[in-house]
Amino acid sequence: MQNYKVFINKGLIIFGKKPDFAPENLMWSDFQKVSIDAIPRLVELIKGNEFKDFFLLEEEFEKAFQVFVSYFQILEAAGGIVVNNKGDILMIHRFERWDFPKGHLHKGELASVGALREVTEETGVKNLKIIHSLPGSWHMYSFANEWVVKKTHWYLMRSNFEGVLKPQSEERILAAIWIPQYTLPEYMGQSYGTLRDVVDYILQHQLFDEY
Repeated sequence: MQNYKVFINKGLIIFGKKPDFAPENLMWSDFQKVSIDAIPRLVELIKGNEFKDFFLLEEEFEKAFQVFVSYFQILEAAGGIVVNNKGDILMIHRFERWDFPKGHLHKGELASVGALREVTEETGVKNLKIIHSLPGSWHMYSFANEWVVKKTHWYLMRSNFEGVLKPQSEERILAAIWIPQYTLPEYMGQSYGTLRDVVDYILQHQLFDEY
C-alpha cells in the first residue's frame, strides 16, 4: 500500500508510514503524529486557515485518508508528462511556476481520455500515446471560501509531434516548451512538490529510458 501525501500551500500531510526519504527542506522532527480520532480537529484547523504544521499519520492510514477527504469536496483532474522522439520533455509556464499540462475532467470522462485532451488543448501537441499510468497527486486549496481536495491522475506519454507549440492563453499559460531531460531538475526546482513526487517516481523506475 502506498502513502498518501496531501499538499496544502506550504504544508503537507502524510497518511502512511515514514518514507525512506524526507520531503525537501523538511526534517521528520517537523512532523506531528496524529491519530485517526484527531482528524476532525485537523479539519477544523484547515478550514479555519490555521494549518501551519506538518502531520504524519502512521496507523490505519488507508482508513484515515478516506475519513479525511470525506470532509471536503473532491475534484478530479488529469495530465501528462510527454516525451518526444528526441527524449525532450514537454512543460508549460503558468502562475510563475513550471508545470506539466493538466486540467479538470469533464463529467463522466475517463481520466486517460481527459489527460490526452488537456495536453492537446493546453499545448497544441498531438499524436499522443499513453505509455504508463503514474501515481496520482493530491493537493488542497481554498475556492470561494471552501477548501477543496484535488486529485490529479498522471500519465507518461509519447508523441512524435514536431509542430509549433501553442500555449493556451485562456488558461493563463504563458509558454509551452520542450526541455532536454538533463535540465529537468532545474525546472522542477521552480515547480510544485506534487510534481516532484511524480517525476521522482519516473526516475526511480527509469521509465524515461524505456522508450
